[in-house]
Amino acid sequence: MRMSMLPSHFRVIALMLGSMALTGCLPSSPNGADEEKEPHFLQGKNLVGAMDYTGAVECFEQALEANPKSAAAHFELALLYYQKQADPAAAIYHCQQYLKLRPAAPNSETVTQLVLNCKQELARTVSLGPVSEKQQKEMEKLADQNKQLTEENKSLKEELNKWRAYYAGRAPQPAPTIAKASAAGSETDAVRPSARASDSPSMSAMGASSVAADKNLDGSRAGVRAPVARADMVRPASASASNSQLAANTARTHSYTIKPGDTAFVIAKRNGVKLAALVDANPGLDPRRLRPGQNLSIP
Repeated sequence: MRMSMLPSHFRVIALMLGSMALTGCLPSSPNGADEEKEPHFLQGKNLVGAMDYTGAVECFEQALEANPKSAAAHFELALLYYQKQADPAAAIYHCQQYLKLRPAAPNSETVTQLVLNCKQELARTVSLGPVSEKQQKEMEKLADQNKQLTEENKSLKEELNKWRAYYAGRAPQPAPTIAKASAAGSETDAVRPSARASDSPSMSAMGASSVAADKNLDGSRAGVRAPVARADMVRPASASASNSQLAANTARTHSYTIKPGDTAFVIAKRNGVKLAALVDANPGLDPRRLRPGQNLSIP
């Protein structure tokens, strides 16, 4: 890094430090004179004057090998790496070592500012590093997948919008099961009267008896006796079926005596029947008011 390429405040700091080094105005220490008399250090100063900065860096590094606590050598290296070698990281290291060895140096503020400037310069020049060929291929693959997924998503959205528009334009249709049920009900009602007439002979006999009685009253068929309807003839067939069913149900039931603490649900569960069946088998039973000693019919 040349002096002309540095920002103005960088150049000011570099000139201040350089002038201090050239004029021998480095902060003194008990061993300061010995550090500057070290042969490698003296040779490094001569090479700086001859503008052989690479050779000067090597000499000052050798001076540090001879005396690791040479603050003067660290200071000279910090200037060289900052002004001539364009290596801000190395300049920061040697500045920090200098301040560590001479924390009370009069130029400590200037050196500290130089460290900050080097850090800013380093932050501007550091990059994330080159992208490898494998990483580049993976990035391209991900980009292609993203593009494909975007197109598929767009296609699915268009298809969804078409179906929404299609169903929005259709009129609501009645449920087919309701129509079938209505048709079945109408057909059953139409057939029911004839079925009742054919399945009930007792009702037909009663109708014939009524017709005969009417004819006798008006005298059109005198001497003809109307048949008398017997009780067993007029008894509805449904009544006979109900009596038979009741007898069958009675034969299949058994009795249970209610005990203290029993509930209708517990009794039904204990006897393996449903609560509704238990209530149907005991007309007038209030499941919420059971009396101990009361007998129940268990279907």
